Amino acid sequence: MKFVIVLVAVTIACVYARPDGGAYPTKYDSIDVDQILDNPKLRVIYEKCISGEQTAKCPKEVDVLKEYLTDAIKTCCEKCSQKQKDGARKVFKYYKANNPAFYNQLKSKHDPTGEFETKC
Repeated sequence: MKFVIVLVAVTIACVYARPDGGAYPTKYDSIDVDQILDNPKLRVIYEKCISGEQTAKCPKEVDVLKEYLTDAIKTCCEKCSQKQKDGARKVFKYYKANNPAFYNQLKSKHDPTGEFETKC
């Protein structure tokens, strides 16, 4: 569950990681997570872009997320704001309940040993 929180927090809110290692910017904290989850067409675009199945016409935040996702997972989202962590919880709770195949796909790609899910 915590792995999912990390992934979502970064996906939704953290578009650009600061080169000095500080907190992730809050530029995308205003993204309406419910709007994405409640819209099947939009949700599928995000899923395909995050998984790498689609590379063209991906939302900018997803493209950048993929660059910094590993850092966010390995640090248990320590650079995420509270709002980013809250958004992540919502998204991962959704995927765990409604699309476990996608949840497990992400987990196997970004945390295959389960180390960070347990640690975080």
